[in-house]
Amino acid sequence: MRKILLEEIVKELRGSLTWEVKEKIGREGYFQVISFPIEKKHLISWPAPNIQDPPRPIEMAHELIHAQLAEQVHPLFSASFFALGTPEEILEGLSPAMRAASDWFVDDRLMELCPEDELKEIKEHLKLVKTHREKFDEVFSLIISGFLQAQAVKYGIYPRKKFAKRKNRQVTRVMDAFLSVEPSKPSIGDLKKLINQLISLYTNLRVELVKQGAMEVWEVKVAREGRR
Repeated sequence: MRKILLEEIVKELRGSLTWEVKEKIGREGYFQVISFPIEKKHLISWPAPNIQDPPRPIEMAHELIHAQLAEQVHPLFSASFFALGTPEEILEGLSPAMRAASDWFVDDRLMELCPEDELKEIKEHLKLVKTHREKFDEVFSLIISGFLQAQAVKYGIYPRKKFAKRKNRQVTRVMDAFLSVEPSKPSIGDLKKLINQLISLYTNLRVELVKQGAMEVWEVKVAREGRR
């Protein structure tokens, strides 16, 4: 059976989008797809050629799956929209968990589409985090370490016991939070469940879905006494 090339997968993902797609050269040094659920539009932002090399196909596929899930499941799989008035410091503190939670579902779809390439990506990221952990802030390091360990266990790179006996029990708890949610059938309920499990490990905050105008957004609340 012929292996489907990543470039073909990117083309198919782009073709699967039903919302209007526009493109621009952005100031950011990376490729991203920004989704606008009310307008039903996606904006593909390409890095300027003088900033970095062209994006790798697997990075493009990852971003396009976020857009695909925004259309097919819920816009909050593309980006974290918060209720108006949410303090900036709260947004910054929750951001690593919010992004990793949606990536848990996105990367599982990548595993389905291009398992060899995605396994290679996970292994490379595991090495990168291990050798450069000191460059990350505490919350990001906690979330990304647990996230990658969960992927390593789920996709058979390492057994769970490799990580379970490590001294940093907090990372193990993050890993287990990811593993407790099956990513193959994404739903907004499971995304909310995973986010709240993750942020409960380092904050007393939780998120709820609320209607704001024409769309649902995250509202951040302090957890009730005794609530996990």
